Amino acid sequence: MRTILGAVRGWAQRTDRVVEVSLGGDILKVTGVTSEQQEKIINDWLARHTAGS
Repeated sequence: MRTILGAVRGWAQRTDRVVEVSLGGDILKVTGVTSEQQEKIINDWLARHTAGS
C-alpha cells in the first residue's frame, strides 16, 4: 500500500492534481501541504490501517 501511495503522491505532485484514497470509509486526501506534511499524513493514515495486520 505504501508503494502505491508513494506513486500516486508523486503523480499528483507532478501534475498538480488532487487524489483521494478511501479504505473502509477512511479517506486520505492531501493538497496544499509540504512534502514533509504529506509524508506524515500518509504515514498516520497507513498506520491506522496496518496496525492490526
